[in-house]
Amino acid sequence: MEAVALPACYCGISGNTRIVGGTITAENDYHWVAGLFNKGNTYPNCGATLITAEFALTAAHCTEGRNPADFEIKFGIHDLAHQPATAITRDVKEFIDHPSYDSAAVNFDASLLRFDALVFSTTKVRPICLPSTTNILDYVGYSSTVTGWGAVQDNGFPSLVLLEVHLPVIANSVCQDILVNKTITENMICAGGNVGQDSCQGDSGGGLWITPIGSGGHKELIGVVSFGDGCGVAGRPGVYTRITAIQSWIQTVIAASQKCSTP
Repeated sequence: MEAVALPACYCGISGNTRIVGGTITAENDYHWVAGLFNKGNTYPNCGATLITAEFALTAAHCTEGRNPADFEIKFGIHDLAHQPATAITRDVKEFIDHPSYDSAAVNFDASLLRFDALVFSTTKVRPICLPSTTNILDYVGYSSTVTGWGAVQDNGFPSLVLLEVHLPVIANSVCQDILVNKTITENMICAGGNVGQDSCQGDSGGGLWITPIGSGGHKELIGVVSFGDGCGVAGRPGVYTRITAIQSWIQTVIAASQKCSTP
């Protein structure tokens, strides 16, 4: 795609100030949240996160074996039944799954979505920041946020409005001790475990983010919704693809893409 100068913009700035146990977000609170839709569908197949003018990030299990021509991605929407005129829709030009993605182990569960046209930042749509440092390797103790239109209970119906939930990040070793039938690798990050609060079916591919200490309030993406053991079950955290583990691959793919600055 030909390089085009972007208007000045900053990433990770939130708005007006499938989620279990979530609260309804304020409209356009999180400008980077996107839905990946089969064309013609009301509900998104998966979530996604805008990271540059040309790319969003989702989970590889959402894209593997699928034809990008069958999909579109939508930004700036809150209520799926009443999409505003300010919403932005792009056809998906390409799925770029992580080269080490292992569907059996659900390892490196990440895919970059390239759009057919640039998504310029507006007052309603802008990208999130990628981690500014890889020194915070575990994020344990941080409160993270995840959003989605997915099921509000295990095997339940999806939500028409965007929901959010705040989840504590836990150590991978603790996560492995709990999810004994799963293999938690260093390429994953775990969050949650409180009863009734979790990501769920339909939230896959959405982002998990934090507000770094001393950042001035901008948000940084630390995970991609990958898998879990049920939804919102007490003591059972959700598992996310760890952004710092795949960041070098992301940076290589998006190197020529137009980006917003970190505040």
